Amino acid sequence: MTQMQKKATYYSIAAFSLIVTIAFIFIRKEALAKFFEVETGFYLADASLPRVLHYGLFAVVVLYALAYLIPKLTKTAEFEMRPPSSFVVFSSAFTGFILFAFILRGVREYLKIAKDRNLLKNPKVFLIFIIILAIPAAMHFFSKITADGKQSDKRAILGLAPVFWCMSYIFVLYFDRSILINNPNKILTQLTFVAVALFLLFECRFPLGRPKSGAYLSSALIAQLLTGVNSMPNILYYFKNAEPLKISGESNSFNDFLSTFMTGSPLVQPVLFDFLTFGFFLYATARIFSLARMSNPLTGEINPAEAVEAETVAGETVAGENADELTTGEENVALSTGEVAPTENGDRASNAADPTENGDRADNAPEGSEH
Repeated sequence: MTQMQKKATYYSIAAFSLIVTIAFIFIRKEALAKFFEVETGFYLADASLPRVLHYGLFAVVVLYALAYLIPKLTKTAEFEMRPPSSFVVFSSAFTGFILFAFILRGVREYLKIAKDRNLLKNPKVFLIFIIILAIPAAMHFFSKITADGKQSDKRAILGLAPVFWCMSYIFVLYFDRSILINNPNKILTQLTFVAVALFLLFECRFPLGRPKSGAYLSSALIAQLLTGVNSMPNILYYFKNAEPLKISGESNSFNDFLSTFMTGSPLVQPVLFDFLTFGFFLYATARIFSLARMSNPLTGEINPAEAVEAETVAGETVAGENADELTTGEENVALSTGEVAPTENGDRASNAADPTENGDRADNAPEGSEH
């Protein structure tokens, strides 16, 4: 498979996954708008669209997981660490800023909790752990802006920070008693952050120079699907159910818009988590589309498969040159002994057998063959 064919394959995969994600975003949006009961936290029992959503998501996730076993899709070349594209830089900066906003919000919440003497009895105290973990996680995404594509153990270690953050948030969300444990939106949120953690974990292999291409692509596709389907309908639902606040009895469109951040109704988590999930969606999408760039633009390196082919061709060329040199050496020996060597040029063979005009030169033929 040539490099152009590989690029076409990966762009086709990226386009297909994005179209599938957008389709499920609209399906979940309609399911929430028409069949979701806020009072119970469940969809209507006889509604078919929520079942299409859940079974469809399960089928696509299984399909993406099985794509790892198809060599033509995931093992045509090893992806390598390279400087990020502009889309990756934007999505990384967006995610980093949302994490930074989460830290500021968490500090404010902590100051409120600190006024209570019984800190350990307040369930919000456990949010302190994910606030602390959010600091290196934000640093990880900000570091993507200046990434140079070189191997680095420090970047790999820093890349574990968002993985631990996702796993810690899953733990906090699981024990949140304000939401039923079998709430479908809560289950989807937990699975989403599991997929993100797995995707970021495989990405930590790149700075170490040991990428696992098939597993990375499969996890990226799953993370893109679940983060998109989870975040965008949640954000739309939040703002749709928000009530604008009027200032001094007068309506102002900008003030009304800002007030919706305070009056919206989240499905599972505060809307800031939905924006963070949307940042993960942008980042996964950017990474999937950037996989089609097979060579490193700074170093000019090619992928390992092409490197092996180049080494093979070079080895054959060197072997051919050595064979030519060996033939030339045999001809020189024939000239020195006066024997006729079979060559393509008959005149050269006859000249080797005939005495030359300079007898001394003929006698010193072995000496001349050393030069």
